[in-house]
Amino acid sequence: MKNLIIVIASVFVVSCSSNSSNEFSSSEGESYNAASKTEASAPMYYEDETYTEEYEKSIDDMSSVNQNHSNATEKIPFQQKLIKKGNIGFKTNDVHTTRGKVNQLIKHHNAYVANETEDYYSSRINQYITIKIPNANFEKFVDELCDGVDKFDTKSIKVIDVTDEFVDTETRIENKKALEQKYITLLEKAKTIKEILEIENEINYLRLDIESAEAHLKSLSSQVAFSTLELYIYEETSEVTHKEEPENRFVKGFKGGWNAVVNFFVALTYAWPMIIIILISIIVIKTLLKRRQNKAKQD
Repeated sequence: MKNLIIVIASVFVVSCSSNSSNEFSSSEGESYNAASKTEASAPMYYEDETYTEEYEKSIDDMSSVNQNHSNATEKIPFQQKLIKKGNIGFKTNDVHTTRGKVNQLIKHHNAYVANETEDYYSSRINQYITIKIPNANFEKFVDELCDGVDKFDTKSIKVIDVTDEFVDTETRIENKKALEQKYITLLEKAKTIKEILEIENEINYLRLDIESAEAHLKSLSSQVAFSTLELYIYEETSEVTHKEEPENRFVKGFKGGWNAVVNFFVALTYAWPMIIIILISIIVIKTLLKRRQNKAKQD
């Protein structure tokens, strides 16, 4: 009797286990089928929509960076950048001797002449010289140039600190280049024509800004590297030296009269066609007049 009861209990347990397994398998199959139906019913452009959202989000992030990077410029230690300009003018007893001294200073301080003009008047000789001097040698050059000058017609030295402008421009270039690189990376991922055109447009604007900033930075660097000195020196010559002695005036007048005669005959050589035409015309007119007179006598 006990053995019968044990057998019946074992069968009942096995039966329950089998039903549980079938129910689990059935529910798992239904879940899998539902998931499959869900995936099957998903639109084919799911990945494109995800990319587009990512693209728009990246554009927004970059635009935010582009707006705020100039306001968030990090201040870092930087070598001071100074633009030095000078304007000096004075009278000298011998303009050419003074110019020789200037040339020696130019050679000694590794400077160079950017522009020069020399004017001669009846009682004055003027020289205007624009000199480019290495920034570190500017003060020494000016001091040595002014040594021994008693009176200046003009002397002014101007120093402009462009350190902040230099750092800001350099930082803007770095930020713009970093932003440009992000757009280039994003361009490689772009799939639609609209996205490509938008990114290329942003890259073009950034490239123009970068080139403009680099040109400005190059100009600043050039002005910082070489200071500019505008030098004006002049010599007042004595009017007595320009007064001529009577003999010299007589000789000059004789030469001037002879030159006038020579020039007259030279002018005639240029006018020979007109002279020939005039002579022929005179001969023809005289001939016609004589014929008329002869006819009148015969009548």
